[in-house]
Amino acid sequence: MKVPLTDLIYSETTVIIDILDEIPMSSAHRQVLSASSPHLTHCMDPRYGMIPLMIERRVISYRDSERILCYQTSSAMNEFILRLLERKPDSAFQRFISVLEESNQLHVIVPIIVMVGRNKRIMETISSLMLTD
Repeated sequence: MKVPLTDLIYSETTVIIDILDEIPMSSAHRQVLSASSPHLTHCMDPRYGMIPLMIERRVISYRDSERILCYQTSSAMNEFILRLLERKPDSAFQRFISVLEESNQLHVIVPIIVMVGRNKRIMETISSLMLTD
């Protein structure tokens, strides 16, 4: 029996996504969210397209979105989104960044990218120092 190539690609992609969804949020990503929290809380706009994209990209569930929408202000919604993200798998962090980009919130992404880059350089420096000892 022949299986269409698209079915194979889809099933392998699904398995990879499922495996990635089991890896807890890394401490580096959690630190970036924590350090960026004041900026994210005040600058993200969750109302116009962001929440549906977060559901579609599997950053949050539909039930999560209902809980987010119970809050009256954008700041309160954003605080709740950040608390949710900290409990999500590590793969949710990158999908969250993609959602911000797709929902035209580049002003929110830039400080996060700078912080992630800074953390990566720090980790690389520590790794290189450990290898030379």
